[in-house]
Amino acid sequence: MLADERYGEVDHQDSNQQQLLDAGFEPGLAQIVDILQPNMSFYDTEQRFRSLTTSLFDQADIIIAQLGIGEDGHIAGILPNSRAAQEETDLVVGYSSKPYERLTLSFAALRRVDSAYVFAFGPAKLPALNNLKSQNLSLEVQPAQILKQINQAYVYNDLID
Repeated sequence: MLADERYGEVDHQDSNQQQLLDAGFEPGLAQIVDILQPNMSFYDTEQRFRSLTTSLFDQADIIIAQLGIGEDGHIAGILPNSRAAQEETDLVVGYSSKPYERLTLSFAALRRVDSAYVFAFGPAKLPALNNLKSQNLSLEVQPAQILKQINQAYVYNDLID
């Protein structure tokens, strides 16, 4: 299951899942759990994502996440200074942020991750990576700081050690 998705019709061009599939992602024996469903409202999609996340997390012995870090320090769909960057007890947050309506795992959900594998490549990511490595910023300012609260977090990049 994705950690975040951009709301819209199934297979829309900005969908994170569709972009992965278009890039050639092959799940192998793993099952993809679709967040988006045909003709489902944003509210209903958020409720469905929350229910799926709760069920899957409660059934899992180990939770592994593959994530990226944005140039602005966002992680999953948690943008800096957004509604999602506020502390939530729910595992999923849905909110509007131009140009997308977003659905994302919350900080509460990310804290339940046992191991996170994070990928951030290219020179545009260097400031965010340096801030993550050398500063203790608030989660609201740099959501990627949540990685410091995950039991095992491995950051792969091409710029810093």
